[in-house]
This record gives sequence, C-alpha cells and structure tokens, in this order.
Amino acid sequence: MAPPGDSPKPFHLFGNLFLDDLETYLEEHRLAELKTLQPHFDRLAAQQQARTKLSPPSSWDYGREFLAMAKEEVAEWERHGVARDPTFLVPGQVYSTRPKTAGCSS
Repeated sequence: MAPPGDSPKPFHLFGNLFLDDLETYLEEHRLAELKTLQPHFDRLAAQQQARTKLSPPSSWDYGREFLAMAKEEVAEWERHGVARDPTFLVPGQVYSTRPKTAGCSS
C-alpha cells in the first residue's frame, strides 16, 4: 500500500491506457503478478512505436478525398446513362468539415 499522504499513482498498462492506483484495489500478490507482465506490455508498446515511425505522416484528408470520390462516382454513373445526385452518397461525419453545397442540408 502507498504510504499515507502519498497521492495515488495511475498504473500505465500500455498505449494511452492508465489504470487507477492498483495498490488501492489489488492484493499484493495480484499486483506482483500484474507487474510481471509489464515487460510484455512495454515490448508491445515499443513494437507499436516502431511501426508508427515507419509510417510517414499522412497528408490524406478525408473530406477532400470524399469529394473527389463523389465526382468519380457521379461520372461513373453517367457513363452508364444514369443521372445520380452526389447527395445520395453518405460520408459519415464529413458533413461538418466539408464546404456546404447547394441542395445539401447539413
């Protein structure tokens, strides 16, 4: 247990996952068991970080790419003789980030 007066210290499991002060909730033998797993969690975190470093920062923009895809979609339908309004395409949460177009209520 933490000495009186010490503030609780969160336990870093991995990534962005922190648990409340485990000494408050776990018996000593359970806490010791969990701490034996920490090197495995650290290794997973290192592998994740290595993969992240290999990936260059992306300039990919969902809103821009959706608009480009919508134009391609409409053009493809037109090639098949079908007039299709791009407002039928549903981009998920993009409505709040893309410019409003005529006929689009968002």
